[in-house]
Amino acid sequence: MKREFVTGDRVLGDLLSLAETVAPSRAVILISGEAGSGKRSLARWIHDRSQRSNQLFGILQGSETGTEDLRRAFEKVRGGTLYMSEVAALTLDAQDYMLSHLQTAVLDQQSPRIILSTKLNLPELVQGGKFKSALYERIATLNFKIPSLRERIGDVEILANAFLKRQSLKSGREVMSLNDETILLLNSHQWPGNVRELEAVIERSMIIAKGSEIQAREIQMHTVGMSAQQKKTLQAAALENWKPGRTLNDIERTVILEALDYHMGNRTHTAKSLGISIRTLRNKLAEYRVLGIKV
Repeated sequence: MKREFVTGDRVLGDLLSLAETVAPSRAVILISGEAGSGKRSLARWIHDRSQRSNQLFGILQGSETGTEDLRRAFEKVRGGTLYMSEVAALTLDAQDYMLSHLQTAVLDQQSPRIILSTKLNLPELVQGGKFKSALYERIATLNFKIPSLRERIGDVEILANAFLKRQSLKSGREVMSLNDETILLLNSHQWPGNVRELEAVIERSMIIAKGSEIQAREIQMHTVGMSAQQKKTLQAAALENWKPGRTLNDIERTVILEALDYHMGNRTHTAKSLGISIRTLRNKLAEYRVLGIKV
């Protein structure tokens, strides 16, 4: 049974379309993204759509992976797919071994298909002498960058409902729901732990919820991922702009548009002043244009 990758985000949807195209091949794939963003899930998704879907999907992980670790893993998953959760964990000798294996694997049809992932900046590691440039050039040909959850438009609500349904079915209980206030709260969070954090929050809320509809007070989240500037902006907006009937999305939109006006339309300066990425700002402005707001 093929696993599904739940998303409504256009950017991630385009990435999945490309991933599905290359899945049947033996090409090496590098998946990069923040911790908890779904790198392993994407690797399994690709494996399920490959010609090796009925073979073993092996996982290699660890803080330091040596040559012998690699050799054993290659032998264990012959004919299948080997997924390495952090390619930067390879020792320098193991990096040489990996490169040598990739160069000769094309002659061996039973050699495992390699999918690598990282949450680190590999070009910086190359510059610092901690990652071999030859290996990086070899594995970076197909680099799928998974956007963080905070960059994925609409996915917080989509994923939250998917987690609710899955956990409800697993526990044999009625499928729970989220009220509007809870959805607003979830959308206001920065999700430094990405999808993994959201799943944990939903599972915890289901345990403490008193009814079939999860209330905002039953959601427990942390703000450790928010910068001081983001917290200050949110607090200022709440104090200065809130009125009965206004939502967090309304307040956020007001703050962003005022900041954009202050910086005379300069998106780079606006994003920096708000403590958000330029991509996040572009996504927000795209949402506003759909609403008919000229930006």
